This record gives sequence, structure tokens and C-alpha cells, in this order.
Amino acid sequence: MAMKQLLCWIYIISKWKPDNQERKTVLRQLCGMTLAFLLTGLITQPVYSQGNVIRADGETHQVSASYASVSDLTLPNNNQIVAISFDLTGGRGGNARIFDDTPIKADYMSYGGKGANTIADFKVGPGQIPAGSTFRFVTGDSGEGDWVQRAKDGNGISYGGGGGGSAVLYQEPNSSTWNLLAVAGGGGGAFQEMVDYVATGGKDGQGGQLTEGGGSGNGDSNPGSGGSNGAGGEGNDKFAGGGGGTKGRGGGVYCSDGCSAYRIGGGGGGIGEGGRGEGPFISISRNGGAGVGGGGLGIRAGGGGGGYSGGGAGGSKGRGGGGGSYVHDKAISKEIKAGVSRLGAIYYQVTLNQPPVANCKAATIYLKGNGEATLEIADINNGSYDPDGTNVILSLDKVSFDCSNVGGNTVKLTVSDSLGAQDSCEVTVTVIDEIPPVSLCKPITVQLNELGEASIEASDIDNGSSDLCDIKEMTVSPNSFSCEDVGTSVTVTLTVTDNNDNESSCTTQVTVIDNIPPIALCKPFTVQLNELGEASITAADIDRGSTDNCGNVSLEVDITDFTCANVGSNTVTLTVTDVNGNVSTCISMVTVQDNVLPDVVCQDITIQLDASGKASIVATDIDNSSTDACGIASYEASKTNFNYQDLGNNNVILTVTDRNGNSSHCTGSTMVVRTIIALCLCGWREKPNMIAVIPESMKWR
Repeated sequence: MAMKQLLCWIYIISKWKPDNQERKTVLRQLCGMTLAFLLTGLITQPVYSQGNVIRADGETHQVSASYASVSDLTLPNNNQIVAISFDLTGGRGGNARIFDDTPIKADYMSYGGKGANTIADFKVGPGQIPAGSTFRFVTGDSGEGDWVQRAKDGNGISYGGGGGGSAVLYQEPNSSTWNLLAVAGGGGGAFQEMVDYVATGGKDGQGGQLTEGGGSGNGDSNPGSGGSNGAGGEGNDKFAGGGGGTKGRGGGVYCSDGCSAYRIGGGGGGIGEGGRGEGPFISISRNGGAGVGGGGLGIRAGGGGGGYSGGGAGGSKGRGGGGGSYVHDKAISKEIKAGVSRLGAIYYQVTLNQPPVANCKAATIYLKGNGEATLEIADINNGSYDPDGTNVILSLDKVSFDCSNVGGNTVKLTVSDSLGAQDSCEVTVTVIDEIPPVSLCKPITVQLNELGEASIEASDIDNGSSDLCDIKEMTVSPNSFSCEDVGTSVTVTLTVTDNNDNESSCTTQVTVIDNIPPIALCKPFTVQLNELGEASITAADIDRGSTDNCGNVSLEVDITDFTCANVGSNTVTLTVTDVNGNVSTCISMVTVQDNVLPDVVCQDITIQLDASGKASIVATDIDNSSTDACGIASYEASKTNFNYQDLGNNNVILTVTDRNGNSSHCTGSTMVVRTIIALCLCGWREKPNMIAVIPESMKWR
């Protein structure tokens, strides 16, 4: 009993580390219940490092972990975290070295199997690994080995424990369940043998496996098989323990020397804690490395490596098998390499969302018939993208344009990823209006002014021309007209220009009319009757320069001929007609004058003094048919009474005055004679050379 207590104390002092239930059992068997109770109060479950946060800075970080410690790190609740990557390597198996330097120097080494390397990437987000989850990192330790094992007389063996598997687990917020994400299997323990100073059976441990199943041990007899589906690897009764798996322990070694026939040294199992395989045999035990699962104990052969499924124990003169590796189906990418590292380690790297990249290109769009244009995202998007490879949402700050936007417009394209990160770019969108205005014409009639001119504006012939972008100007050609255009339809063109210099035109007819009468100007006129008592005038005689805006006029007078009856003032109308048939009149006073003297013709007459010696005449007695076109108003003789004193010739002046006061005269001779009365039987007769005054009643019949 004393020896058992001594071994117990030596074991505790040399190898005291936190352990699992297996170690508690050994303590009870070797050290007694009382001491075991006291020690297991200190040697309990693995120590968890909590309250730490994953460093979400995009850099690679190694998780600090030591034997029997578990690091719990919380992923920040940051929506810019899009993925997390893990790089795990399992612990290597223990080396096996043996030497003997007397009398012949000999030194031989076999190496423990290298841990597998597992690289896995996981998305962070709904339906994947939620932000705010806690990660548990279990780093696999190397199996014990590499002891300076001295051979005895050139003979001996050396072996190593299996390496522990490294694992990453996660627990979602508000959940108590741990989910396994990735495992890198540990390497199997090595074996070395010396016979007569010569190495005869050295074997390197098997590396951690590519597959989920653990590798099998080898050896001359009773090698253990690797576990599958998370089970631990097989141990054997005498040589080594199997590596632990995520769902169960590895098989142990049957202990018959003071162990009460209890199996020890199997690798710890289970995703919550794992644990190494250990034994109390200080001089011959090579403990496995801690991990998920733990490496198996080596006693006379290499222990199995821990992993998703445990590696099998080595048989006689054999090495241990490597632990299996694993990656959860949530991984978006993974890579597993068998046996690449001698040291167990875990690294992580948080991938932060990279903001999208907005790329713009200038665009030109054209207004449609409704005066509007719509900008499509594709018009200015020049390959915007998200470096993270996710779909992006594209939006424009302006998509609708109208006439007020013709020309250059600054438009912003905003690119958003699924996590709300944004980038934007601005570009010039040129809006062009190429739609001509609608030109509508109407015919019109224009009136010449008093100058014989007329002009029109574009608005005069516009019949509702329009443009959605408004009309800048309208012009008409020709726009001026003269008398030459009267009576014909003149074709004119209306040109409509909108605010964006698009043009259209239409034609119509302009009828030019002249409704302005000429200016009739009259003057008084005096006309003289001729010797026939007649006179005539022309329109020009009374025109005082009548004019018209279109030039020439025709003149017409209502009375052209005058007679004696018209002597004096006469009202005459002058009618002025222009070339376009417009008429105006004016009144003129035409004075008809008779300045023609009567044609006076005298005759000589002889008169007889009467009995009293007197005689008289009247003016017409000496008139010899004097005439005047307008008629004679009076005759007047210069002498009408005669007596004896006038016997003989007397010159008598006959003055004839016409009706218009014109007088003319002539001189006639009046012979005055005496009257001799002779009595004839046949009656009274005038005798020649006799003057007789005979009463009328007595004249000869």
C-alpha cells in the first residue's frame, strides 16, 4: 500500500494537470478515496476562457490555448461581418527516440504523425452562422514522446502518445447547443526499437486524416482500428490506447498491475471537453495530447491520434493511427490536408463586408413624343459590383426627365449590397430633344395701307402651332406685300423653332387686297363757249392731282359738254378709280362763260319824213340778221328819230347785245328823204325817187 501511495504522489507531482473522469478514477485506485476526493476538487473539468470577443478586423489571429483550456470567443453583432474562416491543425503524435552510448554509441528516432490541416470558410448571417454567435476553440496538444529512452545493453523500445485533435464549435445566440464546425485530426504516436544496438522496427506515427474516419494503427499483433462516425479508435490490452472521437472515447489499455483490472489511457471523447489519454506508469507511459478528441496513451506502442473519429492504437511494435478530420456542410469552401503540421494550432480571420464599387458612365437620352424621357440604370451603370460577390441593389436619384432638363444633368448612381453598405458615383446625363414642333398654318387676307404696303407677323398665320418644350420663335417669309400682290394668293412659309432649336414649317396662302379708295382732288374750272355756243371739258381739267396708294388712277367726269344754257357755275363730279376698282369722287365748280360777241350785221335803209317832217326807226330796222349762239337779248340803234335836218344819209350804229351781255355793233346808213304825193287813178303807188308817207290803210294793195 505504501508503494501505491508513493507512485500516486510521484505521478501527481510530475504530471499534475487538469483532467477528466478517467484521471479521477485512477486517483481513486492509486491514492485512495480521501486523497482522490481532495485532489479532484482541484482537478475537474477543463478551464474555459470566456468573455472574449472575436477580433473583426479582417486580420488573421491565432487562438491562444493551452492544455485542457477552451477559448470561447463571441462574434460581434456587426452586420458588416460577412464570413469567418478557420485554419486548424491537429496536434502531432509523440516522437519515439532510443539511444545507448555504452559501449557502442547508438541513437535512433521515429517521428510522431503530423496533425491534419483543415481550412474552412463560413458565411455569417441569417441561415448561416448568425452574428453574435459564440465560438469554442479547442487546440489539440502534441502527444508525449521524444523522451531520452536509454536502451539496456543495446536493446529497448520507445513510443509516443497520440496527438489531440483541434476543433472549432459554435453556439447560436440564446441557445445552449454547441455545433461542431471543423476538426483537424491529430497524428498517431511513433514507435522505435533497438536490438543489439541496431534499429529494427522504427515507425513514424500516421498523420491526421483527410477523411472523417480515423486511421488504423499497425504492428505485429493487435493493432487498433480507426473509429468512424465520430467514434473513438480501438485500443488494445497491452500496447496503447485509441484516440478519442467527437462522440466517444478511444479504447483503453487493460491495467492489471495495481489498477484493479481497469482500462486506462483511451483518448478523451466528446465535443464539449475532449481530454488526453493518460496512465500512471511514469517510466513507461507516453500520454496522448489533449483535444477533441484526445490522443491515446502509448505504453509499448504508439497511441492513436484524436479527431472527429479517433485513430487506432498501435499493436506490438506498431505506431498509432491518425485522427479523422471534419468540416460542417455550412462551409462555403473547405480544404483538408493530411499530416502537415507538428504543432496544433487554430487561426481565424473575419471577413468584413467590402463596400460595393460604383462605376458610372455618361449617358445620353432622348425625349419622347410626350416630352419625357426615362433613365434606366443600365444607361449609366458601368459594371458596378460587390467585391464580396453578392448581388447589389442599384438605384438612381433621378430617373424622369422632361423639357426642363434638356442639356446636362448630374445623376447619382447608388450601389448597395445586401448588408446596407453603399457606394455611389455621379455622372452627367445629357437630355436631348430632337422632336420638331408641330407647325399649323391658316390662310389670311391682308389689307394694303395708304402707302400701298402690308406686312404680317408669324402669329397672323399661326393656327395653334405647338411644342412640348415650348416655342422659342416663329418666323414667316415673305412677310411684306405691295400693290403687285393684289389679286393673287401669295404662298408664305411659317417656320416654328422650339426652345431646343428644332424646326418645322408649313405653308399657307395670303390674299392681298386693296380697299383704300383713291384720293380724289378737284379744282374749279372755267370754260368758254365757242361761237357755236358750245364748250366741253375733260376730267383732267378739274383734277387737282388725285392719287392712289397703288399708283395710277382713272378719271371720269359726269358732265363734259356745256351750252349756253350752262353759262355760269355748274356742279361737276369727278370720279377717280384706282387699279383695284376702288372709287372716290370730288365736286368741282365749272364756270361756263360766253365771251363770244354777237355777229352784228347792218343794212342801209331809207326812211321818209312824214308830213310833219319827221321819221323814226327801230334798231332792228337796220339789223341785217345779226346772230349770237346764245341768242340776242337786245338791239339798240344809236339814232332812231329823224327830221328834215337829217335828210340825206345818216350813219346809225346798231348795237346788238346777246343774252350774256356781250355787245357788238355795226354801222348802217339811213337815208332820210321827203315824201311826194302823186295821185294816180289806179291808186296810190310809190314812185321812184319819191318819198311818200302813206298811211298803212292807204297802202297799195
